[in-house]
Amino acid sequence: MAKSALTRAIKLTGTDVAEGKRRILEAGPLTAMFDNGALRYIRYRGAEVLRGIAYLLRDKDWGTYGPVIENLKIAQRKDGFTISYTATAKDKTQGLRYDAQIEANASGTLVFSATGTPLTDFLTNRTGFVVLHPLIDVVGEPVEIVHTDGKKKKTKFPKIISPGQPVFDIRSLKHEVVPGVTATVLMEGNKFEMEDHRNWMDASYKTYVCSLLDPWPYTLKKGEPFTRSITLTMEGKPKARGTAKKSSGISVAVGSAKGSIPAIGSGVPMAEAQHALAKADLVAGMDPNHLVCQIDRRQEGQREAAAAFRELRERTGAQTAGDRRLRYHRGNRRGREHQPVLHQPGAAHDAAGARHCRGHIGRSATGRADDGEGDAAVSSRMEVPIFRFTSPSSPT
Repeated sequence: MAKSALTRAIKLTGTDVAEGKRRILEAGPLTAMFDNGALRYIRYRGAEVLRGIAYLLRDKDWGTYGPVIENLKIAQRKDGFTISYTATAKDKTQGLRYDAQIEANASGTLVFSATGTPLTDFLTNRTGFVVLHPLIDVVGEPVEIVHTDGKKKKTKFPKIISPGQPVFDIRSLKHEVVPGVTATVLMEGNKFEMEDHRNWMDASYKTYVCSLLDPWPYTLKKGEPFTRSITLTMEGKPKARGTAKKSSGISVAVGSAKGSIPAIGSGVPMAEAQHALAKADLVAGMDPNHLVCQIDRRQEGQREAAAAFRELRERTGAQTAGDRRLRYHRGNRRGREHQPVLHQPGAAHDAAGARHCRGHIGRSATGRADDGEGDAAVSSRMEVPIFRFTSPSSPT
């Protein structure tokens, strides 16, 4: 089928929503960009301290609200700046309003605080501040942690990408920005934890409010205000450096190819099968190499979802070379092709199939193996779509 033409904005940013106005503000040695309610690229004498501080609201499906900002006031003074605004985030079922205040002074202190008030009971996976530390001059470098119980710990930012959260129960993080100068980020109002954002191809370490170890989504009660704040404090004096040589300009050299990029596909949950099919032109516009489709055996409409997946495959052209299928044990019989759409094996066959398939799937186009004993995952390096069965006894 013909693919929808993607706009330049979609190609560059993933959305046609226009970017808000940006403004660079100064407070002595500190500079920051104010961008649609958030602070970005906070620097000390030109050295990046934080990639960003933002107050984010996520719904129960991890969708991010785009708050409407009102009563925005920005004051740039000789010795610093202040910003205040009111923002409202809502959809058809719920809403929340928060009042934000930002103040920075020439002594090297910046405070970003917000008081939120749910307009309704507000179901959310995360509501509050997110702080991003950059990678340059931070990767593998020392960091001093103060936990929520007051205990201190000295460690290092992960050098190798950490698949799990490297730090939990955070109250503050302190690291050296330039020789002789440290930055302390104090996070108040709830506990925080860090994840290595490089797992999602983002160039930062992300510290966010609350913990993924706690139940989510959770409900913020209507009319009950709550306050969160982030305080950045710069301390010390920069050590003298030698005079830098004058640059003769910037040069860029393009080397030879070092390898190939893995095939990129798209995941389609069972609940999204019909919606994805209705938007098949947009899915095709992404030009996915393969589709990862999920069949949840606890839900009704499995045949309909499978039919939608099959048609989605045809309409998007999400194919790989060849048509080799995995075979797995079923009792004492080998070599029977597994039909992922209609076959629903019992728990014993689920486990056997999962154990057999995992040895193959670990090197499949998806780049990952299933590790739930109740999952009978059927995949191939050569065939798409890929159907994953979820057993009633297996975690989702």
